[in-house]
Amino acid sequence: MEFILLSGPRQSGKTTLTKQLLKTLITYFDLEEDPQFYRRWQKTHLDVMLRQDFLDLYSIRALKRLELLIDLLKPRVSSTTSYSNLAHDLQVDSKTIKNWLEMLESIYAVFNITPYHTPIARSILKEPKFYFYDVGRVADKGARLENLVACSLLKEIHYLEDAYGYKGRLHYLKTKEGQEIDFLITIDEKPILCVEVKNTDDTPARSFHYFSKFLGDMPRIQLVASMKREFITQDGIQVSYLANFLSRFSLNDYL
Repeated sequence: MEFILLSGPRQSGKTTLTKQLLKTLITYFDLEEDPQFYRRWQKTHLDVMLRQDFLDLYSIRALKRLELLIDLLKPRVSSTTSYSNLAHDLQVDSKTIKNWLEMLESIYAVFNITPYHTPIARSILKEPKFYFYDVGRVADKGARLENLVACSLLKEIHYLEDAYGYKGRLHYLKTKEGQEIDFLITIDEKPILCVEVKNTDDTPARSFHYFSKFLGDMPRIQLVASMKREFITQDGIQVSYLANFLSRFSLNDYL
């Protein structure tokens, strides 16, 4: 496979990536310098959100279950979410879980993305993925990177909607056979960008080729948190340094 080299080795991206993480948080403070303060802030912030918004509607016992629901969502970031499994864990029905998740979305605690399936045979049609607006709530490093990218892509979609009147959606791609791409952006129901997120693997995901059969020719980008160089493959897949890409990302470039 032939590559077009985009850039040489980069300096350590730790500081830049930390800044990208901080941009997605509600407040700006250094997670590495004062992690204890951040953990206290997280707990206090969650208490304020739940009790101020939901105390008039739910009992204290129900609020405790909402807190448990948030805890159950954390390890599920980057994976599909089963309402029935959450209902079983919390001993409520699936309808209650859906209502609680919708309320958590309404206070900007979480957001969901749905599978894109219109032209794709044997796709998974139902289960969404949930991500946190506060990326720091996600413990797993790989899932946290994916959550960071989800927030960045969603922010750009909202900007296009507010500034230019487009209708944008953030999806993921997955088949029953396990072919998967982390993110697909559609604008006015037209797919315009595929994005895969990796921690260190700069080998282009094979799923790009699979989904190209259904989605046609569109930009395909693999974002890698730690890599030696950026490049474009012979068949047009762009492999980019994650922090550098997010720092300059604009959806206007793909319209």
